[in-house]
Amino acid sequence: MIETVKPYRFLLYALLLLVPTYVGARVDYFLIFVVAVVIGERKTLISKTKQFFASETSKRERNIIVGVILLMLFAGLNKLFNSQDVLCLKDYYSPFYLFPFLLITSGLSYDRYLFLGIVILVAGESVVGLMEYISGDRSFLLDLGDYSTITDYSLLYNSRVFGLSYNSSILGYKIFIALILIDYIRLNAWQEWSFRILLLIGLIISFSRIAILVLLIYWLMRLIAINRKVITEQLFKKATIQFYGLMIALAILFGNTLLYQSSRGGHAAESVTQADDIEHAAVGCAEEHAIPMKKAELDPSKKGWGDKLMLQAESVQTSGRKLIWLNYINYIERNLFFGNGSDKLMLRVWIESTGKFKLMHAHNSLLMLFSSYGVLIGGLFLVFYLYFWKKINWIPVITILIYSLGNYGVFWGFSVMDLIFLILLTHHLKLGYEYKK
Repeated sequence: MIETVKPYRFLLYALLLLVPTYVGARVDYFLIFVVAVVIGERKTLISKTKQFFASETSKRERNIIVGVILLMLFAGLNKLFNSQDVLCLKDYYSPFYLFPFLLITSGLSYDRYLFLGIVILVAGESVVGLMEYISGDRSFLLDLGDYSTITDYSLLYNSRVFGLSYNSSILGYKIFIALILIDYIRLNAWQEWSFRILLLIGLIISFSRIAILVLLIYWLMRLIAINRKVITEQLFKKATIQFYGLMIALAILFGNTLLYQSSRGGHAAESVTQADDIEHAAVGCAEEHAIPMKKAELDPSKKGWGDKLMLQAESVQTSGRKLIWLNYINYIERNLFFGNGSDKLMLRVWIESTGKFKLMHAHNSLLMLFSSYGVLIGGLFLVFYLYFWKKINWIPVITILIYSLGNYGVFWGFSVMDLIFLILLTHHLKLGYEYKK
């Protein structure tokens, strides 16, 4: 059973961490989470601070503090000398300012009840998504015009629901995280199966294809990594192992259906040579600083790294990612060392139906990191994270990194996945089922 301790503050942290992902909330609401954790865990924070000034910290901890100072210094100098012109107040801000807060809160907020709270809240949102799916309404909270009503249930891609989030991708993103975290909380069999089923339903009806694929890889790695003796002796006693095996078996059994749905019913691959790159006058500092999306260059003398790579993938269906990656890779080639001056780089696309620009991120964490900071500072960030890594958690860490190659997962500055990623990197965690009695 779930432990009887009443860790209300960690359940509150879980709620505050997820609030910025809900409709009507702002991304800077993450600062409320930071303030709550610092206040709630002030005794631990004060104790750690005293240890540092008393020179009682370990060499590793001192190296981490020095590393943070150097990263902030280099990123700050990059912004000072290489960032774009200041057009509005927003231009003074850069995501790396949040990095110290991310490190502090990831160290203070970890508890199995934080994970439990996230799992409960995301499972609840899956229930909301199921209600939307049944009612034929993509979102109970958003007015999406003609897109609000689900008219095609034959393809999961066309019937995606939003839950309490701004879109189906955010809902799928949270379910992806919850299905990893559930492995680290203490639950009995019926509780575990209930949460897993609810989360699985939410994953299917939000239909985040990358999340589904990467979770299958995760479950397979978990199953392979489990001691053979545990599998043979405890197979029918451990709900976690049963679930891993069932998911892999179903993926194999319904492999053709999964491929059909993932390809959107055999939808033809989009071409990176047919994009609309018509220029429009930018409005506002956000659009002004975003780069206009360009289609692939066919002239060999003008091809950049992105053109050369993405033209080789013309037959692959990526829902527009090829064109996005092409533009980001080309930008990195042109701004190799300093990127976008430590500011998050976005693409802008003019949408005729709305008469507005749409801003898009890289859908790839590494491309986002290098395009924003350049390879020098971006490389230092990666080295810093590698220094953190406690190898015991290698399976979920690798899983999140794989996911982040097809979506913008980590390196946002501050996000749900960034926080969980750092907790997995820095804490010596054990699987929940190893503690069950």
